[in-house]
Amino acid sequence: MRRLASLLLLLLLALPTPAVAAWAFVQGNSETSSDGILAYTSNVTANNLLIVLIGHATNSTATVVDTQLNTWTSAENFYSVGNDYSGQILFAIAGSTGANTVTVTVLGGSNELILAEYSGNATASPLDQSVSAEGTSTAANSGSATTTTDGQLILGGILSAGAITAAGGSVVDVGLTGAVLNTAVTSKTQASAGSINTTATIAPSSAWLALMATFKAAAGGAGALAPQRGLMGVGQ
Repeated sequence: MRRLASLLLLLLLALPTPAVAAWAFVQGNSETSSDGILAYTSNVTANNLLIVLIGHATNSTATVVDTQLNTWTSAENFYSVGNDYSGQILFAIAGSTGANTVTVTVLGGSNELILAEYSGNATASPLDQSVSAEGTSTAANSGSATTTTDGQLILGGILSAGAITAAGGSVVDVGLTGAVLNTAVTSKTQASAGSINTTATIAPSSAWLALMATFKAAAGGAGALAPQRGLMGVGQ
């Protein structure tokens, strides 16, 4: 019996380990847009996570449609009364592989608009937590939220008059020197579920908005972010 148990243990150890899916930043685009229309620079891939970060000088909620007719959902929306400026993160799951152009509708003037695409996400109910905050300092902080599953993508949306540099383990995936505020999408991954926040360094000390949305990994995934294409700072 002991020999049989030992053989079973050896067989289990010899079984291949399931591959761990890694999050990856796929592409991004940005502009200050008066018409709210912006295209992904390359074809998006079916089932990937699509992100829009928008900044606008109104107290209103933006809506998004795209040429693929994907369903867009607001993950987090924050209005700064003192600065009369809003930041909002919206997301969708790409329904097909192909070209995709986004149209954002919001009251008011020009929009700071960023698009991003990520792979490694759950396709059903991917959003887990969201939170946002504002302040005036050299350290932007979204505030904390507690994730419920391992391996999540921690997505940040940072808006400020100052230059934005990611901090706290995040990288800037897409940055924009805006007409009103500089804007950046940041990301990092969280190995184990628990309390998490998004931070960024602002220079010089300036008013900022910091939004965070966390997204669940694909089944079987809990991997770290794959190497980025390269750090994309504000103005690139």
